[in-house]
Amino acid sequence: MTKFALSKFLFLLTMALVITFTSLPLFTENISADLSKSQIDSLLFNSTAIPYNITIPEWTAKWWKWPYSFSGYYNNPLLNPNGTALMKFQPSDEPVFFLSGAYNSVANRTVTIPAGKAVLYPVLNAEISFSDFPNAKGEDDLKRALESDLSAATYVGTELDDISLTYQRIKADLFDLTVAKDNIFDVRSGPTQAVAYGYWIFLKPLPIGEYTIHVKGEQPFY
Repeated sequence: MTKFALSKFLFLLTMALVITFTSLPLFTENISADLSKSQIDSLLFNSTAIPYNITIPEWTAKWWKWPYSFSGYYNNPLLNPNGTALMKFQPSDEPVFFLSGAYNSVANRTVTIPAGKAVLYPVLNAEISFSDFPNAKGEDDLKRALESDLSAATYVGTELDDISLTYQRIKADLFDLTVAKDNIFDVRSGPTQAVAYGYWIFLKPLPIGEYTIHVKGEQPFY
Protein backbone atom coordinates (compact mmCIF):
# COMPACT_ATOMS: atom_id res chain seq x y z
CA MET A 1 0.00 0.00 0.00
CA THR A 2 1.29 3.45 -0.91
CA LYS A 3 0.28 6.90 0.14
CA PHE A 4 -2.10 6.83 -2.82
CA ALA A 5 -4.17 4.16 -1.08
CA LEU A 6 -4.73 6.10 2.10
CA SER A 7 -8.21 7.37 1.39
CA LYS A 8 -11.13 5.88 3.25
CA PHE A 9 -13.54 3.79 1.22
CA LEU A 10 -17.06 3.10 2.38
CA PHE A 11 -18.73 0.29 0.54
CA LEU A 12 -20.61 -2.92 0.92
CA LEU A 13 -19.56 -6.10 -0.80
CA THR A 14 -23.24 -6.93 -0.51
CA MET A 15 -25.91 -4.90 1.19
CA ALA A 16 -29.61 -5.47 1.57
CA LEU A 17 -31.27 -2.46 3.11
CA VAL A 18 -35.01 -2.39 3.72
CA ILE A 19 -36.25 1.17 4.05
CA THR A 20 -39.76 2.00 5.16
CA PHE A 21 -41.03 5.53 4.66
CA THR A 22 -43.72 6.55 7.08
CA SER A 23 -45.58 9.68 8.00
CA LEU A 24 -46.53 8.42 11.47
CA PRO A 25 -44.10 7.35 14.21
CA LEU A 26 -46.01 4.14 14.91
CA PHE A 27 -46.87 3.22 11.33
CA THR A 28 -46.60 -0.56 11.11
CA GLU A 29 -48.36 -1.68 7.94
CA ASN A 30 -46.02 -2.75 5.13
CA ILE A 31 -46.93 -1.17 1.81
CA SER A 32 -45.17 -2.04 -1.41
CA ALA A 33 -44.90 1.08 -3.56
CA ASP A 34 -44.17 -1.01 -6.68
CA LEU A 35 -42.63 1.85 -8.65
CA SER A 36 -41.75 1.51 -12.32
CA LYS A 37 -38.31 2.18 -13.78
CA SER A 38 -39.44 5.54 -15.19
CA GLN A 39 -40.99 6.54 -11.86
CA ILE A 40 -37.80 5.67 -10.00
CA ASP A 41 -35.65 7.54 -12.53
CA SER A 42 -37.82 10.62 -12.04
CA LEU A 43 -37.05 10.51 -8.32
CA LEU A 44 -33.28 10.84 -8.82
CA PHE A 45 -31.72 14.27 -8.46
CA ASN A 46 -29.47 14.99 -11.44
CA SER A 47 -25.91 16.20 -11.03
CA THR A 48 -26.78 19.86 -11.65
CA ALA A 49 -29.62 19.94 -9.12
CA ILE A 50 -29.39 22.09 -6.00
CA PRO A 51 -31.52 20.18 -3.48
CA TYR A 52 -32.66 22.41 -0.62
CA ASN A 53 -30.38 25.19 -1.92
CA ILE A 54 -27.21 23.11 -1.50
CA THR A 55 -25.27 21.59 -4.40
CA ILE A 56 -24.85 17.83 -4.53
CA PRO A 57 -21.04 18.01 -4.03
CA GLU A 58 -21.72 20.12 -0.92
CA TRP A 59 -24.23 17.53 0.29
CA THR A 60 -21.63 14.77 -0.08
CA ALA A 61 -19.20 16.88 1.95
CA LYS A 62 -21.89 17.24 4.62
CA TRP A 63 -22.32 13.46 4.52
CA TRP A 64 -18.59 12.97 5.23
CA LYS A 65 -18.70 15.39 8.16
CA TRP A 66 -21.37 13.16 9.68
CA PRO A 67 -19.31 9.95 10.30
CA TYR A 68 -16.30 12.01 11.39
CA SER A 69 -18.37 13.62 14.14
CA PHE A 70 -18.61 10.42 16.22
CA SER A 71 -16.22 9.25 18.91
CA GLY A 72 -15.91 5.57 19.62
CA TYR A 73 -16.58 2.47 17.57
CA TYR A 74 -19.95 1.72 19.15
CA ASN A 75 -21.46 5.10 18.37
CA ASN A 76 -20.68 5.30 14.67
CA PRO A 77 -23.54 4.39 12.30
CA LEU A 78 -21.06 3.20 9.67
CA LEU A 79 -20.33 0.18 11.85
CA ASN A 80 -23.95 -0.46 12.74
CA PRO A 81 -24.98 -3.95 11.54
CA ASN A 82 -28.77 -3.66 11.75
CA GLY A 83 -29.74 -0.03 11.09
CA THR A 84 -30.65 1.18 14.58
CA ALA A 85 -27.74 3.62 14.79
CA LEU A 86 -28.49 4.91 11.29
CA MET A 87 -31.87 6.03 12.55
CA LYS A 88 -30.66 7.27 15.92
CA PHE A 89 -27.70 9.33 14.79
CA GLN A 90 -29.07 11.27 11.84
CA PRO A 91 -28.03 14.93 11.51
CA SER A 92 -30.63 17.03 13.27
CA ASP A 93 -33.12 19.13 11.30
CA GLU A 94 -31.83 18.08 7.88
CA PRO A 95 -34.31 17.50 5.02
CA VAL A 96 -32.07 14.64 3.86
CA PHE A 97 -31.66 11.21 5.46
CA PHE A 98 -28.10 9.85 5.24
CA LEU A 99 -27.63 6.17 4.54
CA SER A 100 -24.19 4.59 4.57
CA GLY A 101 -22.23 1.65 3.48
CA ALA A 102 -20.51 -0.48 6.07
CA TYR A 103 -16.93 0.53 6.67
CA ASN A 104 -14.88 -2.22 4.97
CA SER A 105 -17.48 -4.84 5.85
CA VAL A 106 -20.89 -6.25 4.98
CA ALA A 107 -24.20 -5.31 6.58
CA ASN A 108 -27.91 -5.97 6.26
CA ARG A 109 -29.98 -3.17 7.72
CA THR A 110 -33.59 -2.17 8.24
CA VAL A 111 -34.41 1.48 8.79
CA THR A 112 -37.52 3.64 8.98
CA ILE A 113 -37.24 7.04 7.32
CA PRO A 114 -39.73 9.86 7.95
CA ALA A 115 -41.95 10.68 5.01
CA GLY A 116 -40.84 13.74 3.07
CA LYS A 117 -37.12 13.15 3.57
CA ALA A 118 -34.80 12.88 0.61
CA VAL A 119 -32.21 10.08 0.76
CA LEU A 120 -28.48 10.34 0.06
CA TYR A 121 -26.19 7.35 0.02
CA PRO A 122 -22.86 6.32 -1.51
CA VAL A 123 -22.47 3.30 -3.73
CA LEU A 124 -18.68 3.56 -3.47
CA ASN A 125 -16.99 6.64 -2.08
CA ALA A 126 -13.65 7.82 -0.77
CA GLU A 127 -12.25 10.76 1.14
CA ILE A 128 -8.76 11.96 1.99
CA SER A 129 -7.62 14.83 4.17
CA PHE A 130 -4.40 16.57 5.09
CA SER A 131 -4.53 14.58 8.32
CA ASP A 132 -4.34 11.39 6.26
CA PHE A 133 -1.72 12.73 3.89
CA PRO A 134 0.46 15.21 5.84
CA ASN A 135 3.05 15.35 3.06
CA ALA A 136 0.52 16.69 0.56
CA LYS A 137 1.55 20.07 -0.77
CA GLY A 138 -2.00 21.16 -1.51
CA GLU A 139 -5.44 20.23 -2.77
CA ASP A 140 -4.11 18.84 -6.06
CA ASP A 141 -2.03 16.23 -4.23
CA LEU A 142 -5.11 15.09 -2.32
CA LYS A 143 -7.13 14.88 -5.54
CA ARG A 144 -4.48 12.83 -7.32
CA ALA A 145 -4.35 10.34 -4.46
CA LEU A 146 -8.13 10.07 -4.40
CA GLU A 147 -8.46 9.69 -8.15
CA SER A 148 -5.95 6.85 -8.10
CA ASP A 149 -7.98 4.92 -5.56
CA LEU A 150 -11.45 5.53 -6.95
CA SER A 151 -10.42 4.79 -10.52
CA ALA A 152 -9.29 1.34 -9.39
CA ALA A 153 -12.89 0.31 -8.62
CA THR A 154 -13.75 -2.94 -10.37
CA TYR A 155 -17.49 -2.93 -9.77
CA VAL A 156 -20.07 -0.34 -8.78
CA GLY A 157 -23.81 -0.99 -8.77
CA THR A 158 -27.04 -0.35 -6.87
CA GLU A 159 -30.69 -1.29 -7.19
CA LEU A 160 -33.98 -0.14 -5.69
CA ASP A 161 -36.49 -3.01 -5.60
CA ASP A 162 -34.42 -4.88 -8.21
CA ILE A 163 -34.42 -1.90 -10.59
CA SER A 164 -30.96 -0.65 -11.45
CA LEU A 165 -30.27 2.95 -10.42
CA THR A 166 -28.09 5.35 -12.39
CA TYR A 167 -25.48 6.60 -9.94
CA GLN A 168 -23.50 9.79 -10.36
CA ARG A 169 -19.80 10.37 -9.91
CA ILE A 170 -19.53 13.39 -7.61
CA LYS A 171 -16.40 15.32 -6.67
CA ALA A 172 -16.38 17.47 -3.56
CA ASP A 173 -13.57 20.01 -3.66
CA LEU A 174 -11.65 21.05 -0.56
CA PHE A 175 -13.92 21.41 2.46
CA ASP A 176 -13.41 21.95 6.18
CA LEU A 177 -13.64 18.84 8.33
CA THR A 178 -13.56 18.41 12.09
CA VAL A 179 -12.41 14.96 13.20
CA ALA A 180 -13.72 13.62 16.52
CA LYS A 181 -11.48 11.93 19.04
CA ASP A 182 -11.29 8.12 18.88
CA ASN A 183 -12.82 8.09 15.41
CA ILE A 184 -13.16 4.80 13.51
CA PHE A 185 -10.76 5.95 10.78
CA ASP A 186 -7.81 6.31 13.17
CA VAL A 187 -7.25 9.85 11.94
CA ARG A 188 -5.78 12.56 14.15
CA SER A 189 -8.59 14.52 15.80
CA GLY A 190 -9.15 18.20 15.25
CA PRO A 191 -9.76 20.51 12.30
CA THR A 192 -8.44 19.65 8.85
CA GLN A 193 -9.45 19.92 5.21
CA ALA A 194 -10.42 17.14 2.84
CA VAL A 195 -11.61 16.26 -0.64
CA ALA A 196 -14.04 13.48 -1.47
CA TYR A 197 -14.97 11.60 -4.63
CA GLY A 198 -17.57 8.93 -5.04
CA TYR A 199 -20.46 7.29 -6.82
CA TRP A 200 -23.67 8.51 -5.24
CA ILE A 201 -27.44 8.14 -5.28
CA PHE A 202 -29.57 11.11 -4.25
CA LEU A 203 -33.29 10.30 -4.14
CA LYS A 204 -36.13 12.75 -3.81
CA PRO A 205 -38.65 11.83 -1.11
CA LEU A 206 -40.20 8.47 -2.01
CA PRO A 207 -43.88 7.57 -1.64
CA ILE A 208 -44.77 5.93 1.65
CA GLY A 209 -43.98 2.23 1.42
CA GLU A 210 -41.33 -0.42 1.86
CA TYR A 211 -38.31 -0.63 -0.41
CA THR A 212 -35.17 -2.71 -0.65
CA ILE A 213 -31.86 -1.22 -1.72
CA HIS A 214 -28.95 -3.38 -2.82
CA VAL A 215 -25.47 -1.92 -3.12
CA LYS A 216 -22.25 -3.51 -4.29
CA GLY A 217 -18.82 -1.93 -4.62
CA GLU A 218 -15.46 -3.55 -5.19
CA GLN A 219 -12.00 -2.03 -4.99
CA PRO A 220 -8.73 -4.03 -5.00
CA PHE A 221 -7.14 -2.36 -1.98
CA TYR A 222 -10.10 -3.07 0.31
